[in-house]
Amino acid sequence: MRHQGRCCCPRRHGCGRLHGPVRRVVAAPYWDIDTGFAALLMWLTAADAGLAACFFDIPADRIESFRSAFAVPPQFTPIGAISIGYDDEPSAKVGATRERVRAMRKPLAQTVHRGRWNLPVTEPPS
Repeated sequence: MRHQGRCCCPRRHGCGRLHGPVRRVVAAPYWDIDTGFAALLMWLTAADAGLAACFFDIPADRIESFRSAFAVPPQFTPIGAISIGYDDEPSAKVGATRERVRAMRKPLAQTVHRGRWNLPVTEPPS
């Protein structure tokens, strides 16, 4: 969420602090949040597959050129893009790093639960 009217005192000190009781919080559009989650999942999937990935935003002054380069229909507003490819480091080093990271992960039953905390995902639902 972002705050609007950050300095709310009557004199508008411009200090960036909220002096008075007036606060107006504006939430981001939910579809932007959904897009962020989807981008994160794509990024993590690429990383698990041993690929390099990078999410970057699209500046407002470049949205139209992005639209035309990638044939984005006018009813969609691009907010970011993900580049995915092969890392230029030797694959043995990347593979060793990936295995080390996987070994540090907690078991699935300790992090994923089915409907409640005391029912790990490895157990069938009752």
